[in-house]
Order: sequence, then C-alpha cells, then structure tokens
Amino acid sequence: MFSIRYRINQAIQILNTKNIIIITDTIHATRCIFDSSFYLYQLYSIAVSQDLRAFFNKSSNNSLVFWNCPSSMKWLSHSVVGKETKHLNIKLIFPCTWWDFHKKEECNSILQNWKIIFQALDYKENIFLNLINDNNLPTKPTYMKDSTWLKNLEYSNILYIWVTRANTNYALIDEYCLRFFPRELFDCSCGVYLIKSRYYILHNCRRYNKY
Repeated sequence: MFSIRYRINQAIQILNTKNIIIITDTIHATRCIFDSSFYLYQLYSIAVSQDLRAFFNKSSNNSLVFWNCPSSMKWLSHSVVGKETKHLNIKLIFPCTWWDFHKKEECNSILQNWKIIFQALDYKENIFLNLINDNNLPTKPTYMKDSTWLKNLEYSNILYIWVTRANTNYALIDEYCLRFFPRELFDCSCGVYLIKSRYYILHNCRRYNKY
C-alpha cells in the first residue's frame, strides 16, 4: 500500500499527467484502496483516495489503470518500468514518517555500510569468492526477492551448504587442509594440478562439470 501510494503521489505531481498506469505484482493490495472498512493500512487508503480525488477533479478525462504483473512472469516491460521509476527524483508532498518507510531506509543504510566495509580485504579475507552477475559485474547484496543468488538454489539445504563453503573457501578440499598440514602433499586427483584449490575445481578440473 505504501508503494502504491508513493507511486500515485509521484505521478500526480508531473505536469499534464492525464493517464496513470500502476504495474504491480500485488494486485490484491489495490483492492484495499477502495475498502471503506477499518483495517491496518486504512491510513494509506485514505491518503490515496485524497490524491485520486484531486487528480480526477482536474479533468474528467483523467484515468487510472492497474495492471497485474506477477514478478514470476519476468515481463521485460515490467523490468524496464521498474528501473526507470527508481531514477525518478520527485519530492513527496506528504511527510514520510511511517514505520515501514523508516524500515526501508534503515535496510538501505545497513546495505550501504556493508558494501563499504566489505571493500576492505582484511574484513572479508582474500579467500572470499567474488560472485559476478550475467554482465560480469560483482553482485550487489539485497534483501529483496530472496536476495541476489540464494533464490537460484531453490530449497536444497545441502546445496546451500556447498555454496557457503565455496564462497568462504571453508570446503573440505586440499586447499583448506593445507592450512593445517603445510608439510603434506595435496595434489589433485586428476594428476594435473599440484593443489586441489577452489579456483581449479570451479574452472579447470576435468573431474567436475561446470554446474
């Protein structure tokens, strides 16, 4: 409800706006706008109604349409609109003093601080695996939509363990054992590489497939 209110509030401030299209993956939330009963988010409903009353009073030709587009559909236009709206910088006409807004601000602040701290190698150690996205850029941490890469693991607990070990290099491989037993030999079973390291397993060793 806050997101819908925020977007409508932005749209009505743009001069000569006649038609508003709200693309959302929570169409059920839009029904609350027209719910006159008492419920938890009624404050947002009242605020949206006030904005829409002012919008429709400007012209009888003004219109508002809601499009239901679940994120699972991965509609390209939905993604484009989402990216463009994030770049809008319009001052809100109502004060943002609600708990959910401050929660979002606090989460963003935590993520920003985490990014700054994590740039230091002495914090993440040199053994931390840098993950990249489809554009060969470092992945950014996020708390939305099951994070950046956790969602790709589905619900396999053992796969979560393997990925965590691979990211931190605390896997039971020769490179890890070498830290505690530096005098022993840990050549790879493929017979090509002297030490079975994480990088060699992930990129070169013919004993493991790409997956």
